[in-house]
Amino acid sequence: MWETDGTGRFQHVSTRMADVLACPVQRLQHASFPALLAGRAEAPPEADQSADRVDRLRRGVAFHQHLIAVDTPAGRRWLRLSGKPFLDQKGRFAGFRGVGSDVTEARRAEAHIAYLATRDPMTDLSNRVMFHDVASEACAAAAQNAPQNAQPAPDTTVSLLYLDLDGFKTVNDSIGHAAGDALLGQVADRLRALLPADAQAFRLGGDEFAILQRGRDGAAAQALAEATIATLREPYLIDGVRAEIGVSVGIACAPADATEPEDLLRKADLALYSAKQGGKGRWRGFDRDLDVRVQRRHELDEAMRQALADGEMALHYQPLVSLQDGQVVGCEALLRWTRPGLGPVSPAELIPIAEGTGFILAIGRWALRRACAEALTWPVRLRVAVNISSVHFRRPDFFADVAAVLGETGLAADRLEIEITESIFLANTPHVLDNLRSLRALGVRIALDDFGTGYSSLSYLTQFPVDKIKIDRAFVRDLSSRPECLTVIEAIMVIARDLRIDVTVEGVETEQQAELLRLRRCNSAQGFLYSPARPPEEIPGLIESLPRRALPTERAVRAVA
Repeated sequence: MWETDGTGRFQHVSTRMADVLACPVQRLQHASFPALLAGRAEAPPEADQSADRVDRLRRGVAFHQHLIAVDTPAGRRWLRLSGKPFLDQKGRFAGFRGVGSDVTEARRAEAHIAYLATRDPMTDLSNRVMFHDVASEACAAAAQNAPQNAQPAPDTTVSLLYLDLDGFKTVNDSIGHAAGDALLGQVADRLRALLPADAQAFRLGGDEFAILQRGRDGAAAQALAEATIATLREPYLIDGVRAEIGVSVGIACAPADATEPEDLLRKADLALYSAKQGGKGRWRGFDRDLDVRVQRRHELDEAMRQALADGEMALHYQPLVSLQDGQVVGCEALLRWTRPGLGPVSPAELIPIAEGTGFILAIGRWALRRACAEALTWPVRLRVAVNISSVHFRRPDFFADVAAVLGETGLAADRLEIEITESIFLANTPHVLDNLRSLRALGVRIALDDFGTGYSSLSYLTQFPVDKIKIDRAFVRDLSSRPECLTVIEAIMVIARDLRIDVTVEGVETEQQAELLRLRRCNSAQGFLYSPARPPEEIPGLIESLPRRALPTERAVRAVA
């Protein structure tokens, strides 16, 4: 409880009030309440109501539950005060009487809660909530200070570096999530030690971080990105275990690239995606072409779904020809999509988009069904080969998809060949081997496509059951001018014969290439020498005509003799 006279000096000070203010009662007695308030340190303006409290004392106006901050010898205290004026016996204003509560601990708890709400508990970096607040203010300032119709000055620029750790999942999976958490903490420590005074780091979630740097040009952001990459790729020691990761960085700047934090983050994310596509462990800056490509991806993603439903997609077939007798032994199904009024869409552009969105599953099931149904019109000795995405093949229900299609169409299992690439084995899961074994047990053949262009190709032949390997066209292109290409093919043929694996060579375009491969006892070939991929209605004619023109001419034989 407290009481002042008409001049604002204390007339009555309780012991409790003296304790709270860490000041003897005698010293507070007759002290000026406004003077006490005037001696306080600066307090947050949204919370402290001291000025209003002094004004009400001066005007004799009652107040209720006003929060004030007072600096005492024991530190800052927060008081919540209520008071009202009282009159003397003659009805004149005589002072104020009121009560107060010490709410310091509550304020500290609130401040701590507010701090925790903006901090990431694992790394003690600012979190996504704080990032949005800081980025919003920084983008607004950059937009306001930037000159109109001119290149922004370096001191008005805000650079956002969007970081994604490379290889973090491997650490989590190999040495445990606790080690992964410790690794994130060490990453945060390195960022704090690395960053200049004009930069602030945030953890946005998972293994994603952000750095905001103010008042520096793009060159400074690029230098910071390079320093970050170099610092974070140094080995880590976690409970005696050595761990190595990397980081990819995307950079976007305000106001040049964006003026809103969400847009700035989106464009930095596009640059980050480009960095990862380029091989990881590097940085990329945002450019307008990235936006165009993303819009193109969104457009195709929406269009391809309707295209499949509307019958715009089709399968064309490229013959596989025996190098020994020129007979067609099968055809590879290749996806074709021509957009009405817009022309064809390359599978090289279409497939990655479909894999990224998961729509590749629908395309894969449709292609299996269509290819098996159309192969029924060919001679029974011919096989049909269907390319299957690693995304689809790794699923536990892939074998069921194939079995269902064979059951629906009635195609014999040994006439279907599933083509996969080495990428299937890079993230080996139990489902991959299960699917391989189940398909072969059913009679379906497995072909390993683009052989020789990936990693550890030879080891795959001993670890995983395959019936055929397809030698990539890269070895055939310079077959006549580069002897080492022929040497590689000969070595592959020796291994394949010992493992009883068929060999098909892709990209055969000349009779000389075909004759060289025939002499090395390759089983079959495909390429423009025989035919590009053709619509299904043309395949019966190709099957009949190709044997008459597929065998090498005398000139080709003489050329390689």
